[in-house]
Amino acid sequence: MHILAIETTGPYCSVAVINENAEAAEITSEKTLSHLQSLTVMIGDVLKDTGIELKDLDAIAVSEGPGSFTGVRIGVSTARGISQVLGTKLISVPTLEAFGTYESSLIGDKETLVCPVFDARRHQVYADGCLGEEETVRGGPYMIDEFLGLLGEYDRISFVGDGVRTYGDIIREWADAGGKTIEMDERTQHAEGVAQLGLRLFRRGEFKEYNELVPNYMRKAEAERKLDAKKAAAAAQAEAEK
Repeated sequence: MHILAIETTGPYCSVAVINENAEAAEITSEKTLSHLQSLTVMIGDVLKDTGIELKDLDAIAVSEGPGSFTGVRIGVSTARGISQVLGTKLISVPTLEAFGTYESSLIGDKETLVCPVFDARRHQVYADGCLGEEETVRGGPYMIDEFLGLLGEYDRISFVGDGVRTYGDIIREWADAGGKTIEMDERTQHAEGVAQLGLRLFRRGEFKEYNELVPNYMRKAEAERKLDAKKAAAAAQAEAEK
């Protein structure tokens, strides 16, 4: 049994193939934001390295988001295209949970909460909290102070992701005030985490048809927000002119 895993939600594109023994082979791009140019080439390379053909895959696990809007679309669209042509099963993998549970497994400490924190801009983060294979703090879009407020019961916390660069000072001040023991690292999400969670979802039979697989942005794109604001302003003006 082999599953192809695709991760394009972060700055680095990566792919992996995992087998039934949870052994994974991974390739990661050296350049940032090269997903469109690199993804299909990397899929071919990882399949060649593992001796697997595309038609022989049992499933494709794709990181559904949140993350880069463009990156999410590229990964989901590629997975959908392969599935539509070959009929390969699809697994939609929550990005935060995949990253958090994988990093937690590497730590191997059930007392340390692992919190992926992605910079969502406008003073927001995409974040969750994981202990082992369990997501104990629900993933979602938060104001940074709002998210930190959910972590009061945990004394040891590892923060990972690009949000550490932006909000590290705020996190450190919060930890010092609360007597928390923390670690922070800017490392970002990658395909092996998607592969490991994808394997667990595969074993539970959690599949989607190609037309059911959609990005999970967790909030609207900037263009959509501007359009909504424009529509709301137009509606308000029309109401005022009555």
